[in-house]
Amino acid sequence: MPFTPEQFQAVEYAQRRVVMHQVSASELNDLVSGNTSLYWIFCGISFGSCISLAGVLFSISVVNARIHATLLTLCILSAILSSVFYGLATEAHRKAKRKVKQIKETEMP
Repeated sequence: MPFTPEQFQAVEYAQRRVVMHQVSASELNDLVSGNTSLYWIFCGISFGSCISLAGVLFSISVVNARIHATLLTLCILSAILSSVFYGLATEAHRKAKRKVKQIKETEMP
């Protein structure tokens, strides 16, 4: 269905300002790298497995001591891996933010 002139009420022009920054290819690669998202994915997977294993440990009674120790070890290992991936993701995010700030602060000739 085409628009008719009666359907248009008013046109407002918004003033825009375009700022350009000179960026090298390596800086762009650092910013666009997928490490941060991969770290967050692995953090979520390991945290989810930690919660799942903790749920299993506390909801059922494991009579075999070896199975109980194995589940407890896997739960602790998942918690450690979750915190490691959280730290890596946070550091990668901070690094990208610092790089963007550095690019914005540099003046173009």
